[in-house]
Amino acid sequence: MSASPQGPVPAAARLGDLFARLHARELPLVIAACRLQRHRWLARLMLAATRAGDGWALAVLIPLGLLVDPVRGQVAVTAGVLSGLATAGVVQGLKALVRRHRPSGEGLRPPIGAPDRWAFPSGHSGHAFSILVVMTWLHPALGLLTLPLSTCIAASRVFFGLHYPSDVLVGSGIGASMAVGTLGALHALGWETAIIRLGPFG
Repeated sequence: MSASPQGPVPAAARLGDLFARLHARELPLVIAACRLQRHRWLARLMLAATRAGDGWALAVLIPLGLLVDPVRGQVAVTAGVLSGLATAGVVQGLKALVRRHRPSGEGLRPPIGAPDRWAFPSGHSGHAFSILVVMTWLHPALGLLTLPLSTCIAASRVFFGLHYPSDVLVGSGIGASMAVGTLGALHALGWETAIIRLGPFG
């Protein structure tokens, strides 16, 4: 723990100082990204991506996964739902704890709304990369198919001025970690085999 002449620096103060330094570096990047909204084709693409991050991507990829591999697809569906819930829990817990405000300043007028007040970490990015890990586990080709979508979902949150790059990076890492952990737990506990045996395609 670092110390000052007045004594140890509280963790909250150190965290606030970290985000202040990040803000100074990241806000110009967010403003530059928002200027790209003048390209209508790119704005439409990013809007479609960010809407997919609302949950539609999972709704589309689940039946696709079952079509590619009906047996292991049952495990993928279970892992996708569980890792999604775990990601949401971690993200919302960190948002409530950290309470980093969303980007604001001149030139930042997000054309779409945000689901809550706090920026860190990005829930959309977390869910996007959770799906990416599950789809890659199911079949590498699905992972390659999902990678551009997950990347666009994460990038769209900065593009629309709703998140800083660090929000997106940390959110993506959380989602990927939750998916890896969920798949590992299902295998270690023997639930992967049980899901396949008890499922309709077992």
